[in-house]
Amino acid sequence: MSNLQDLRRRVAECARRLDQLQPLGPGEPGPPDPATGERWNRFNVLGHVGEMLPFWTGEMRRLLEGASEFGRDEDGYVRREAAIVSAAEADEAELLHAARSGTAGLAALLDDVSESDLSRVALRRSREGERESTLGDQLEQALVGHLEEHVAQLEGRSSASA
Repeated sequence: MSNLQDLRRRVAECARRLDQLQPLGPGEPGPPDPATGERWNRFNVLGHVGEMLPFWTGEMRRLLEGASEFGRDEDGYVRREAAIVSAAEADEAELLHAARSGTAGLAALLDDVSESDLSRVALRRSREGERESTLGDQLEQALVGHLEEHVAQLEGRSSASA
């Protein structure tokens, strides 16, 4: 199985698992994230997933279209935080829908990616600085692996920290 086929398979599995989630309410916040100190409940995780998937999918599409750099600027971090915080007051069905829609958008992106695209190199910007990274690494880290971690949180397989 190719790397791309594996990514597609893993996203399809996340979509299946998200479809099985039932509304459970926000729950209690998990332990603090070691890196950020953030403590998230289920709604915060859903709000984050509903924001991060379209954001990073859009950034990966920009790379496919020829962009040489990608990542979050300060406005992007503000939008990320707003999605997490506002989720506390959101309707759970809407949060689940946004997470499922974002996963469908990621699956559609992967359908547009070729194996050769995975080796494209670009400059990733973040609060921690800039570094070169491949599209394949970013699909793994910022999208697929990240989604898998949060789906496991939502299923109760791990704590609901950031």
